[in-house]
Amino acid sequence: MMGSTKAFAKTLSVLAAAALGLAACSGDSSSSSRSLSYELNSRQFFVEESLGSVQFQGGASLDLSLSIGSSAFRSTDEGNNFFYTLSDRGPTFDCSESQAIIGVANLCGGNAGTVFALPQFAPQIQKWKLSGVGTKLSIEKLETIRISTQ
Repeated sequence: MMGSTKAFAKTLSVLAAAALGLAACSGDSSSSSRSLSYELNSRQFFVEESLGSVQFQGGASLDLSLSIGSSAFRSTDEGNNFFYTLSDRGPTFDCSESQAIIGVANLCGGNAGTVFALPQFAPQIQKWKLSGVGTKLSIEKLETIRISTQ
């Protein structure tokens, strides 16, 4: 994702989905015994990892970062406070946005498409642990697994 605002929005939406999943997926098929209770606000978590900078020929350098992910999963084999996220395929932007993002018009020669700012990027599975309650809620990254064919 480009920019900290988009990364923050994506991070917040993934965490909200994870919180809902953690609260709703009790492993019990009886709907009468389930309860949905969570307290999450935008000031609690900001998870972003720097991927460094990329310099484009004829354009500006672009600072890149990795947000928490594009999907989340909670295994029923672990406690309710553990979940996994999957990153997307790396920082990208549409060719049509190259002027606004890096100051180079027609970076793709007028063709439609997507620019992969870090072509060597390998998607990641990350394991997380939630601790605490309400405003004392915290998150800890326990493990990162890089998905690569090499």
